[in-house]
Amino acid sequence: MPTISRILFIEKSSEDIDILGQLLAESGENRYEMIPAGSVAAALELLTVHPFDIILIDSASTSVKEIELLRKLKSGYPEIPILLLTGFENEDFILNAGFLDIRSYIYKHTLKARLLVKFLDNAAETQKMLNELGRKEAELEESEVRFRTMIEKNIYGIVILDPDRKILYINPTG
Repeated sequence: MPTISRILFIEKSSEDIDILGQLLAESGENRYEMIPAGSVAAALELLTVHPFDIILIDSASTSVKEIELLRKLKSGYPEIPILLLTGFENEDFILNAGFLDIRSYIYKHTLKARLLVKFLDNAAETQKMLNELGRKEAELEESEVRFRTMIEKNIYGIVILDPDRKILYINPTG
C-alpha cells in the first residue's frame, strides 16, 4: 500500500481548491491527500494539529501583507517543502518570498493532472533525499566525534602527516 502524502494547500478560492482536487482525482494516483487552508494564518493553525508533507501556496491567494506569517511558517516547519502555484500575476509576492526557499513553482495555466502529480512527486522525492542527507551528515559528525575522542584519549602518541610529511595533528600523548 503506497504512502499517502498530505498536501497543505493555501488557497482562498473554493473553485481553485475544487479544480486541484479534480486534477488529483483525474491523475488516478491515490498518493496525495489535499487539505485546504484559506489563509497563511489558517495554515499555521492546521500545522500545529496535523503533519503535512508538502505545502502548496497559490501566490494569488497570498498577499504581501502575509509575508511575516510565511516567514513564521518557514522557520517553524523548515523540513516541509514549499511549492508555489502561480498565475504569474503576483510578481511582488514572488519577489518578496525569496526567503521561503521555494522548491519549485508551476503556472496555473499549464496545470494538467500528470504534471501536477510529477510536480508533487519531485518535491516529495527531493525532500526525502534532503532528509536522508541530513541523517547521513549527523551520522558522519557522530563518527568524527568518536574518532577524535579515540585518538585524543589514546595512551600512545599519534601523529598525522600530510603527503609532504608536514604535521597535521599530534594527540596529547604525542
